[in-house]
Amino acid sequence: MRRAFSGTRHFGVMVAVATVFTGTLQAQGTPQAGQDPVAEVLACGSQADDLTRLACYDRLHDAYLKQTSLKPSSPDRPVPDPAAGDPDRNRQEADFGVEHHQSNKSTSEITSAVVRIERNALGGLVLTLENDQVWQQSDRSRIQVEVGDRVTISRGALSAFHLRVNDGQKRARFNRAR
Repeated sequence: MRRAFSGTRHFGVMVAVATVFTGTLQAQGTPQAGQDPVAEVLACGSQADDLTRLACYDRLHDAYLKQTSLKPSSPDRPVPDPAAGDPDRNRQEADFGVEHHQSNKSTSEITSAVVRIERNALGGLVLTLENDQVWQQSDRSRIQVEVGDRVTISRGALSAFHLRVNDGQKRARFNRAR
């Protein structure tokens, strides 16, 4: 439920805004063209319709900016020109997020023998392959691997890699650790 504005409470706010508005105009030496800003703010505040009241305040704000030759606030820092600067960084930013769409068909999967098996702190497998790659299990699947087994690691969706042992059906999700 929407509350109606309390006239006395908001009257004080409007007077404060008008006082600041008037003081700013006088401090900058801007002529007021015979208009009383307090009366204008009060007139806007007395509008019953929300849109009419907002439009009235907007007109006062625009007139204030025009009289004081102020522009709406801008950032404290200058905005850097994206075309200037480090070309490598610009290229990296341009390629950001595209790497998942680029597929290299020749390296969609690898096959190698397991030369070392360890467990990480969470109990997942850490496998060292004969090509010196280290792969760490990233899911909780149970998979049987022994030293000397041939494993095939293939690309999956969303940058996932799946490991199969000895061309079996069962697979587990792995990440490249080294």
